[in-house]
Amino acid sequence: LPGKDIQEIQIFEIELKVQEDISDLIEIINKSIPYPIIFYISFQEKAFLCASKKHPNPINENISVIYWTFSSIWKSKEKINYVLNLKQSLDFIYHDFCLQLSSKEFKTNSIDDLVALEQRRTELNRKIQNTKNSISRSKQYNKKVELNIELQSLEADLTALLTMSK
Repeated sequence: LPGKDIQEIQIFEIELKVQEDISDLIEIINKSIPYPIIFYISFQEKAFLCASKKHPNPINENISVIYWTFSSIWKSKEKINYVLNLKQSLDFIYHDFCLQLSSKEFKTNSIDDLVALEQRRTELNRKIQNTKNSISRSKQYNKKVELNIELQSLEADLTALLTMSK
C-alpha cells in the first residue's frame, strides 16, 4: 500500500519473562528506528499493544522525537481485538490503529489531530484532578467555591472537547 507520510510500519513482538514496565526499553527502540512501530508485548496469557507518533530529529536523523504514545491496557490475549485495517494507505492504517488504541472517543482525519486531542484531553483531566485535590485540601469556604467554579469550567471544557471531536 502507498503512504504519503509513512513508508513502512514495523511490528515488534516482545515476550516478557516477568510482567514489568518496559516503557524505557520501548522508548529506546522507538527513538532508534525511524519508522512507525507497533509493539505487541505479552506475558503468559496477557498482552498489551502500543504505538507512537514520531518524527526524525532535525539535528540527528538517527534519533526520532516521540510526540505521543498510544497504548492499551494489559488484557487477556483472547480479549485483544485491535485490527490493522489494510485499506487505502499506510497513513490510514497507522492512524486507524492509533485511534483504536486511544480513548476511542475521537474521530479525526489525521494522526496529528488525534495527538492534539489526546494531549488536550490529558491536560484537562490532569487539571481537573489537581483542582479536586485542591478543593479537598482547602479549609476556606470562599476558596472552595472559587475552586468549584473552576472545576465546573474545566469539566465543561472536557465535555465540549469530547462532543466536538465525535
